[in-house]
Amino acid sequence: MLKHNEAKKGGFAMSILKWYPTTTVYDRLAGTTLDDLFQHFHRGLLTGNTETGDFTPHVELLEKKDSFVLRVELPGVKKEDVDISVNLGVLKIAGEVKGDVEDGSECRCSERTYGKFLRTFELPSTVDADAIAAVHEDGILEICLPKKKEALVEEKRIKIA
Repeated sequence: MLKHNEAKKGGFAMSILKWYPTTTVYDRLAGTTLDDLFQHFHRGLLTGNTETGDFTPHVELLEKKDSFVLRVELPGVKKEDVDISVNLGVLKIAGEVKGDVEDGSECRCSERTYGKFLRTFELPSTVDADAIAAVHEDGILEICLPKKKEALVEEKRIKIA
């Protein structure tokens, strides 16, 4: 009798198990603290994940003098399969990772994830929503979030008497 996630084909049996490394309380607390720091440091550019499938693309956020740059890992996803929109200060990135198993073939083992995804980000008031631009190249979606001119004013130093 075969157990869950175990397949037997032509005398070949394989069990696919996901491995989760053991974590300590410290590891969990450290992750939470880093997430909190990440959210606080970037002046309100908060990651509010809304998932509609098993796939959640990883992101990287950079801050430059005149803009934020959000990079999203989307390997194997065509730009036609991604939708980016902004509404009421929320940036939404939605799409789908499609399977590519050929007709007549049978998948014996797959660790890839397929399905729809949705990521949302609350934009800080310093971002100029009308000037947002995106480029998709080599599996990386790069979204440039320019800062408003008012946000680019340099800090004025005050002398203490």
